[in-house]
Amino acid sequence: MARLIVLIAVHLLVVSCNNIEEKYVVAKGITIEFLGTGSCANSPVMEGNLKAALVMKGMEEVYGVIDVKQLPESDFRRGYGTPTVLVNGEDIFGAPRPLPSSRAPA
Repeated sequence: MARLIVLIAVHLLVVSCNNIEEKYVVAKGITIEFLGTGSCANSPVMEGNLKAALVMKGMEEVYGVIDVKQLPESDFRRGYGTPTVLVNGEDIFGAPRPLPSSRAPA
Protein backbone atom coordinates (compact mmCIF):
# COMPACT_ATOMS: atom_id res chain seq x y z
CA MET A 1 0.00 0.00 0.00
CA ALA A 2 2.76 2.44 0.93
CA ARG A 3 4.52 1.70 -2.37
CA LEU A 4 1.33 2.50 -4.29
CA ILE A 5 0.95 5.83 -2.50
CA VAL A 6 4.60 6.72 -3.17
CA LEU A 7 4.27 5.70 -6.81
CA ILE A 8 1.16 7.82 -7.30
CA ALA A 9 2.73 10.75 -5.45
CA VAL A 10 5.85 10.66 -7.62
CA HIS A 11 3.76 10.64 -10.79
CA LEU A 12 1.64 13.51 -9.54
CA LEU A 13 4.42 15.89 -8.60
CA VAL A 14 3.60 17.71 -11.81
CA VAL A 15 0.29 19.16 -10.66
CA SER A 16 -2.79 18.93 -12.66
CA CYS A 17 -9.69 19.72 -12.79
CA ASN A 18 -11.19 18.24 -15.79
CA ASN A 19 -14.71 17.25 -16.73
CA ILE A 20 -15.75 16.08 -13.31
CA GLU A 21 -18.25 13.34 -12.66
CA GLU A 22 -18.87 11.76 -9.30
CA LYS A 23 -18.23 8.07 -8.96
CA TYR A 24 -16.68 5.90 -6.31
CA VAL A 25 -14.47 2.94 -7.08
CA VAL A 26 -12.83 0.50 -4.74
CA ALA A 27 -10.28 -1.98 -6.05
CA LYS A 28 -7.99 -4.33 -4.19
CA GLY A 29 -9.30 -2.84 -0.93
CA ILE A 30 -8.08 0.63 -1.91
CA THR A 31 -10.29 3.67 -2.49
CA ILE A 32 -8.74 6.35 -4.71
CA GLU A 33 -10.49 9.69 -5.18
CA PHE A 34 -9.48 12.46 -7.58
CA LEU A 35 -10.84 15.76 -6.27
CA GLY A 36 -11.38 18.65 -8.67
CA THR A 37 -13.74 21.48 -9.53
CA GLY A 38 -14.20 21.30 -13.29
CA SER A 39 -12.49 24.67 -13.74
CA CYS A 40 -9.05 23.80 -12.38
CA ALA A 41 -6.38 24.28 -15.04
CA ASN A 42 -4.01 21.77 -13.41
CA SER A 43 -6.31 18.74 -13.37
CA PRO A 44 -5.66 17.28 -16.84
CA VAL A 45 -1.95 16.80 -16.15
CA MET A 46 -2.46 15.46 -12.64
CA GLU A 47 -5.24 13.11 -13.71
CA GLY A 48 -3.07 11.88 -16.59
CA ASN A 49 -0.26 11.14 -14.15
CA LEU A 50 -2.68 9.34 -11.84
CA LYS A 51 -3.86 7.17 -14.73
CA ALA A 52 -0.27 6.37 -15.70
CA ALA A 53 0.64 5.40 -12.13
CA LEU A 54 -2.40 3.14 -11.87
CA VAL A 55 -1.61 1.47 -15.20
CA MET A 56 1.91 0.74 -13.88
CA LYS A 57 0.30 -0.99 -10.88
CA GLY A 58 -2.22 -2.90 -13.02
CA MET A 59 -5.11 -0.83 -11.67
CA GLU A 60 -6.02 1.01 -14.86
CA GLU A 61 -8.28 3.95 -14.16
CA VAL A 62 -9.65 2.53 -10.92
CA TYR A 63 -10.46 5.77 -9.14
CA GLY A 64 -13.37 8.05 -8.38
CA VAL A 65 -13.64 11.57 -9.78
CA ILE A 66 -15.37 14.03 -7.47
CA ASP A 67 -16.37 17.65 -8.05
CA VAL A 68 -15.78 19.18 -4.63
CA LYS A 69 -18.26 21.98 -5.37
CA GLN A 70 -21.01 19.35 -5.55
CA LEU A 71 -20.21 17.91 -2.11
CA PRO A 72 -22.24 18.94 0.95
CA GLU A 73 -20.81 21.88 2.92
CA SER A 74 -20.10 19.50 5.81
CA ASP A 75 -17.91 17.16 3.73
CA PHE A 76 -14.26 17.44 4.80
CA ARG A 77 -13.07 16.93 1.19
CA ARG A 78 -14.28 20.46 0.33
CA GLY A 79 -11.38 21.76 2.42
CA TYR A 80 -8.65 20.39 0.15
CA GLY A 81 -7.23 22.48 -2.66
CA THR A 82 -7.77 21.08 -6.13
CA PRO A 83 -6.63 18.95 -7.66
CA THR A 84 -6.05 16.47 -4.84
CA VAL A 85 -5.76 12.69 -4.79
CA LEU A 86 -6.91 10.77 -1.73
CA VAL A 87 -6.03 7.14 -1.09
CA ASN A 88 -8.29 5.59 1.54
CA GLY A 89 -9.32 9.12 2.55
CA GLU A 90 -5.76 10.41 3.04
CA ASP A 91 -3.97 13.00 0.88
CA ILE A 92 -1.10 11.32 -0.99
CA PHE A 93 1.23 14.21 -0.17
CA GLY A 94 0.42 14.05 3.56
CA ALA A 95 -1.74 17.18 3.84
CA PRO A 96 -3.73 17.04 7.07
CA ARG A 97 -7.43 16.26 6.84
CA PRO A 98 -9.36 19.56 6.80
CA LEU A 99 -12.13 20.26 9.24
CA PRO A 100 -15.60 19.75 7.69
CA SER A 101 -16.23 23.51 7.64
CA SER A 102 -12.87 24.34 5.99
CA ARG A 103 -12.86 26.11 2.67
CA ALA A 104 -10.43 25.11 -0.04
CA PRO A 105 -7.38 27.38 -0.26
CA ALA A 106 -7.55 30.02 -2.96
